[in-house]
Amino acid sequence: MAVGVDRDPAILAAGRREVGPFRAVCGDALLLPFRSGGFDWALCNQVVEHVETPAALLLEARRVLRPKGRLLLTTPNRRAHLATRRPRRFVEALLGRARSDPTHVREFTPREIAALLRETGFVLEHREAVGRNAKVPFLRPFAGGVLLVARPA
Repeated sequence: MAVGVDRDPAILAAGRREVGPFRAVCGDALLLPFRSGGFDWALCNQVVEHVETPAALLLEARRVLRPKGRLLLTTPNRRAHLATRRPRRFVEALLGRARSDPTHVREFTPREIAALLRETGFVLEHREAVGRNAKVPFLRPFAGGVLLVARPA
């Protein structure tokens, strides 16, 4: 059974309208209201870039996973801003200050998010470029996002 978690009840209601009934819990992703080791999968879809303490988010995801569980994480690729035609965005990207959304606290490169997963006790099993530029080999490093699958170490 799938369980959706968000701190905004309106988001959970919109999810129910979009996909139908599912168990929805209003809560904080940094302090999940679930017992340890209770889930086979955790999906962290475009969340890690929104939190002040991304390591705490990943540690909490690891806590609720079973030993053979998996985390599927997606996040924007900070390098995508380097493929822009706008000089100001290019400079911001070089300095690590570019954001694809003003609500993002921090965006990661694929290498940075993979390193953070390892630092928080995960073993990376799969990483792939997704979104804009993902299908073009020489532009793949600048793809719009990254998808990773990891398991607890």
